[in-house]
Amino acid sequence: MTIPWHLNVELDESTPSLGTLSVLGRLRFKYEDVEDTSDDEIVLTAMRVVVRHEAMFRIRGASPGTPYPGRATIRLAGDRMTDNLGFGHTVIGSSTLAVLGEIELEGREAQLPWTKLASTAAAGSTVVTVNGNAKEGGWRVGDDVVVSTSSFSPAEAETRTISAIADAVTSAAGVTTSEVTFGSALSHAHEVTIATYDGTQVTTAPEVGLLTRNIRIEGADVSDLKDPKDDTAFVATETDQFGARLLIAHEAQDVCTESYGGSALVRNVEFNKAG
Repeated sequence: MTIPWHLNVELDESTPSLGTLSVLGRLRFKYEDVEDTSDDEIVLTAMRVVVRHEAMFRIRGASPGTPYPGRATIRLAGDRMTDNLGFGHTVIGSSTLAVLGEIELEGREAQLPWTKLASTAAAGSTVVTVNGNAKEGGWRVGDDVVVSTSSFSPAEAETRTISAIADAVTSAAGVTTSEVTFGSALSHAHEVTIATYDGTQVTTAPEVGLLTRNIRIEGADVSDLKDPKDDTAFVATETDQFGARLLIAHEAQDVCTESYGGSALVRNVEFNKAG
């Protein structure tokens, strides 16, 4: 599918699964009368999206620097056996958002992108207490967070989905904390330790980071890559780790032709199943 150079296209609903979407003109996601909810989410699904020289792709508010008010997902599909696409000396594989022109992706900024545990979270717990005001910080039910390990094993870092957030509480000492409930229990303990060195009290606590953003670039689920009509077709697996990627490159037809570099502004965007 191609958006020709003379067209300005506004995407106001999710697309079917496309092959290659080549943008020669202007493409933007609708930003008026949209909300950051799953019901209002606009999903662009394609094997690859190519923003050509002098073309523009925008997911933001009405003006530069204004975050996108809705929820947008660019879902990229493909596997190792998908044919590559060539533009002169630039080769573009599948599951790629290729920028040879210009792209602006401006998501909503979280006021509390990360914090620390205020107290130890035991293995099997579904409730943790974090420093700060999670609600005012932009955390919401349905968001994903990561709790870092407190041991020497990176495998003990865990990702969980928020199912409830209590109102923040401020102690007499002026410390604000929030209780956050997860949809599933923690598999490992995440310990907060307090030690004193030369009269100075030092607190060591695992970080808790907010992963969810209202603009997301993601690879398609592995199950989406199988051709249901061909049982012998190559089927990607979890171990293949063939995810989405963002490619910012230059476009030139040959070594004697002037090349044009792509440019990208990417702010507060989530990458999932990528790399």
